[in-house]
Amino acid sequence: MSLVLAVSAGLLIRSFVRVQQVAPGFVPQNVLSMRLAVFGPGYAEEARRANFYQQLLDRVRRLETDSRVAFYTPHSQISSDIMYLTLRTRADPAGLTAAVTREAHALEPNVPIYDVKTMEQWLSGSLARRRFAMLALGLFAGLAMLLAAVGIYGVMSYTTAQRTREIGVRVALGAQRRDVLSLVIRKGVNLALLGAAIGLMGCLAASRLVSSLLYGVTPTDPWTLASASLLLVAVAFLTSWLPARRAAGLDPMEALRRE
Repeated sequence: MSLVLAVSAGLLIRSFVRVQQVAPGFVPQNVLSMRLAVFGPGYAEEARRANFYQQLLDRVRRLETDSRVAFYTPHSQISSDIMYLTLRTRADPAGLTAAVTREAHALEPNVPIYDVKTMEQWLSGSLARRRFAMLALGLFAGLAMLLAAVGIYGVMSYTTAQRTREIGVRVALGAQRRDVLSLVIRKGVNLALLGAAIGLMGCLAASRLVSSLLYGVTPTDPWTLASASLLLVAVAFLTSWLPARRAAGLDPMEALRRE
């Protein structure tokens, strides 16, 4: 399970990075967007709405800013009662919100203005689902790796304690410190390799669950599978090192007396 979650999180992280690297087709910096709703008896006719939008454009363009302003849908062709107004400026576009609102209300005091965001905020919001899935799986993968570390440590501590006499005999017969370290660590790493082999089969079965969230990365991406497997082995190595270190420091006579 630890490996399955680690692979899934790795796939989503790589996919998220790929999505962020995709050019949106325009420059999103210094662009402000907002929605306006023009309705009521006075704006039932399309011509009245088109006239309102044109007057608002003229007013915004006369603001003391170097800006380019346009409606998302050409209001002269389609004058809907709800339109997007976009502005590009050299300065921080968020500072124009109050000024544009003031100009719109000067034309129509009751016109609602909402969804005021910079284009960068819109782009960030479009990735919210992917970001949430990535963070959630990353959190679960981290917790699973922590539990795996605790489990491996517990198993290795127990098995090492059970082999105290054997280790004492080995040391008494001339085994070096590095030999004892290798004996214990190799056992932990072998357990991790067995778990990784089983986990990889689980990853292949679970890959279809995250495939809809991936972009530019296949569910069986070799780099991600290898990295997650190496991470599990590294965790096993580190958690086996402490019991191995204690075992390597045993006094052979004391170890034999314990039995």
